Amino acid sequence: MAKATVRGQISTMIREVERAAKQIRNEVRKQYSATPKVLDQAASQLRRGAAEAAYQVERYIREVRMDLERAGSSLLGRPAPKRAAASRKKRAAKKTARKAGARTAKKATARKTAKRATKKATKKRARKR
Repeated sequence: MAKATVRGQISTMIREVERAAKQIRNEVRKQYSATPKVLDQAASQLRRGAAEAAYQVERYIREVRMDLERAGSSLLGRPAPKRAAASRKKRAAKKTARKAGARTAKKATARKTAKRATKKATKKRARKR
């Protein structure tokens, strides 16, 4: 039995909706297999429509569950998970990547400059000869 808390009630409701969507999908599948061949195309469209509706319900339920997990203590009776450490790590990783990118760009620029200088020197030598 689910808890009497808000979270327990929501979990129970989500399970009921998922169970109902699954049951509807199975009923439509059974009806589709029982239709005569004359009505096959219409039954196929109906089955696809029901499957799409069930998919949308499941996706919505998943989004509701994710939103509830992200919610603060006001909805679930517990504090929201802390994400500060993860975001600090991400920022540090981005900063390191930017620095590495800057170093790579500097090296590439230095190589291009050196190449240009070599070309100029070669041209000067060629002119002197």
